[in-house]
Amino acid sequence: MKSIRIAVIACLLIIMVVFGFSYYGKQTSVPPVENKAPGNSAAAIEQAKNNGESMWLLFHSTTCAPCVEMHKIFNQLQPAYQGKVRFIEIDVNDQVNIELNQAWKIQYVPTTFIINSKGQISYQNVGIIPVEDLKKELNKVVK
Repeated sequence: MKSIRIAVIACLLIIMVVFGFSYYGKQTSVPPVENKAPGNSAAAIEQAKNNGESMWLLFHSTTCAPCVEMHKIFNQLQPAYQGKVRFIEIDVNDQVNIELNQAWKIQYVPTTFIINSKGQISYQNVGIIPVEDLKKELNKVVK
């Protein structure tokens, strides 16, 4: 009886893992977002996508310490990649970005997505990323 219970639990875990990989493995390109008001992040993403630009999306909050650290790195690297990668910051607490947060399935911040010029996610990470690691990832999508 105990071995049957263990086998059932193991099967359920395997099914959950397979489903998880198949579900999350499908997000390889930029999700569409309806909100395209001028000056907002969704419009900037859509414009960059239409122009075939590579992007760094930084989902952050002004109230979390790791987000503030990542924002400093974001600002530090931006001049070096001017005209090569579009840097787009998204404040998750701004009401304008609710649909964007949902479309990108943001659960934790800071969250980074690096998108290549074809609109495919090249890199994603939650948390602080060392500057050198970010440079390596950004260099992969430079035109």
